[in-house]
Amino acid sequence: MTRSYQKQTYSTNLAAATIKEHNNTTITTAQEETRFVNTDDNKQPARNHNDSSSSDSIQKINNTRADRFLEKTHIKMKETLESPIVNNSGKLTLDIIQGSIRKLKKAKIPLTATTYEYMLQAYANVSRVDRIMPLIAQMYRKGIQPSSDFFYHALKLASRPADPILQASILEEMKKCGHDIKTTGVYSYLFRCMRNNGELERMIDTLEEMHNENVTPPLYIYRQFLDLCLEVQEPGIAYNLLKDAGILDSFAAYQKTKYMDLLRSGALMGLHPVVKDMWKIAVLDNDIKPDEGLCHYILHVAADHGDSALGSDVIRVIGKLGFPYKGSHFAPLVEAFATTGNWKSTLQVLHLMRKAGVIPTQETTRSIASKLGQDADAIRIARAALDELKEENAVDILAFNVIIHAFAYNNQYADAMETFSKATEMQVKINIETIHAVLDACIHAKEANVGIKIFNQYVMGGNKSIKADTTTMSKMVTLMCTQEDYEDAFKYLELMKTMGFVPLRGCYYMLVKKLASHQDSRLSIALEEMKACGYQMSTFLQGHIDKHTPLTEEEEKEIRQNRNKRR
Repeated sequence: MTRSYQKQTYSTNLAAATIKEHNNTTITTAQEETRFVNTDDNKQPARNHNDSSSSDSIQKINNTRADRFLEKTHIKMKETLESPIVNNSGKLTLDIIQGSIRKLKKAKIPLTATTYEYMLQAYANVSRVDRIMPLIAQMYRKGIQPSSDFFYHALKLASRPADPILQASILEEMKKCGHDIKTTGVYSYLFRCMRNNGELERMIDTLEEMHNENVTPPLYIYRQFLDLCLEVQEPGIAYNLLKDAGILDSFAAYQKTKYMDLLRSGALMGLHPVVKDMWKIAVLDNDIKPDEGLCHYILHVAADHGDSALGSDVIRVIGKLGFPYKGSHFAPLVEAFATTGNWKSTLQVLHLMRKAGVIPTQETTRSIASKLGQDADAIRIARAALDELKEENAVDILAFNVIIHAFAYNNQYADAMETFSKATEMQVKINIETIHAVLDACIHAKEANVGIKIFNQYVMGGNKSIKADTTTMSKMVTLMCTQEDYEDAFKYLELMKTMGFVPLRGCYYMLVKKLASHQDSRLSIALEEMKACGYQMSTFLQGHIDKHTPLTEEEEKEIRQNRNKRR
């Protein structure tokens, strides 16, 4: 022998030697062995062909050597297929394997099931799916039964182009050969094909089939299922099935990103059960760090479903991860607490925001105002929560203002004014929004004198920290329009103009309605000013004007004539 065919590790030297042998056209050791197997020279003593015992001995020697040659060829084929360097070129691998098979055929050594298995693997390296069924037919013709490993490789190759029909044909051949087709290996390759084909419903049906067959799906199959669910934006289906299977928290360390993918998809779809459970598994149990954008989405899911516990935990994690707090973080949390009816915690969030360096705005309290505006009983509960927070020195001015606004909106003037009178006791500093809330209460109750007094004391008085704005002055005009004597409305309107403010549309509408109702000649002036400010006439306002506009003599005459005709 010129070379030993002992099994070697897959080194660079082995790959280089294999490629060199493929390119050489000289006689190889294998050819020498072939000649040795098929000839009777090789320095053997002359044989007596009439001696059957000697002939049998020679045949046994030749068979043994043929088996050794086949075994060594298989070792070489296996090493070629497993060599990472040679396998960089699928065509080169196939050429080397085909070369080895030609040597076997030249030596008239029958191919075996193992040989065909290696041949199929070589075809797989160049994605020759079309060679699967011909190889099976060739094996049948030679009386060779394909092994289960052969069929596994065939199913794997058929999954690449997502060919379920070819896979079905392979399964039929497996059954003919008596192989079990209800194994995790078979199902794994079927799922790979379904994944590449986007067959979600078939995946669900097949998982049910595995359950009925008492075949436990490996984690790989669930990963394929999860990936497809996320791809087609069905996180709820993935969550429910994985939870029912009891493997929602079973992914290995390198698969933890799947948790975050499912959490993100569930948050984008607004699926509260998915978000709630996956937040615990991904963030709390596995310490996977969410990005700020995902935290925003989860906060909104918490708000939509009134999950104040989830919202509070997200806020905690945002601070822990070092993200700067923003008003957009807290607004959903406020909404989540407001939905639960826990008014103390709801209003306390505003105090905590300010402590965290985030200034709450009226936008932050929009959800509170909406909830309180729909439920008069809730207002009294929220008002009692202010007293509790007062004991903790945790009353925020926005919480104070929104309660007064809610009382005003529900025409509860006395409660609004009583709350306003507790400002000093609750240690809040009155601001312009507080004045607006009180003026709203006065407008609804038509308490112009009280409104004027508060305006003069806090806005026009010595308190320089509270400055009137367009809203303040427009409310004063509106307040004056609630009175029979509405002359002061023009006083505040002119004062507003001297301050450089443009009156709001609402105050102009109130003034126009008042002037029209009293058939005041200044109506046309007000209409011109309203138009100059860019405000359009509404159908309702025009109808109100027409209703109160006196008829001309000609219009009255025409009406009388029409009545006479009807008689």
